[in-house]
Amino acid sequence: MEEKLRIAEAVLFVAARPLEPTELGRFLGTRSKKKIDALMETLRQHYASRGSYIEIAKISQGDSVKYALELKPEAINYVRRISAKPVLSKGVRKTLFLIALKGPISTGELARMRGSRVYKDIKELRKYQLISVTREGRKRIVDITPLFAELLKLPNDRKAIRKAMKELARKSAPKPQNEPNNNPEDEPKNPA
Repeated sequence: MEEKLRIAEAVLFVAARPLEPTELGRFLGTRSKKKIDALMETLRQHYASRGSYIEIAKISQGDSVKYALELKPEAINYVRRISAKPVLSKGVRKTLFLIALKGPISTGELARMRGSRVYKDIKELRKYQLISVTREGRKRIVDITPLFAELLKLPNDRKAIRKAMKELARKSAPKPQNEPNNNPEDEPKNPA
């Protein structure tokens, strides 16, 4: 059992994405979903009992369940400076954001919004299986894949994804510089 726990931990670490029990089972030498679920629960309890900043996340999407090795949100501030640079460049992330927000969308419409560089972005996003490209007549239509929602821990539901993208845009929008200060606590104190 200890060896299977170590194997499961190593597989989840290297995968760096949520895995279905069947994927884990290939490495663990079992097809039994019950055995894999029990093993993941044991591993989850192991991390929890140590008070670790690492956890085994159980991600449910409808009838399917996936497992991932993740960093707890409260640990983000400790590792932010040392964590690796994002895999995707800022421009590619912007293109992905637009596809998630507006998709399905034609490559032509995307190019009008982001410029001709979007075609290189699409190629890179396909490489990571974050988007799919289909044909509608002469148009190429791009859209996000279920993996995109899975990585962001969002339901694989267009409405929920759009809502999350709009919220993200609202949070990351720059605040106007010349906005009047309406908070009296931020006003300088008069030392009279």
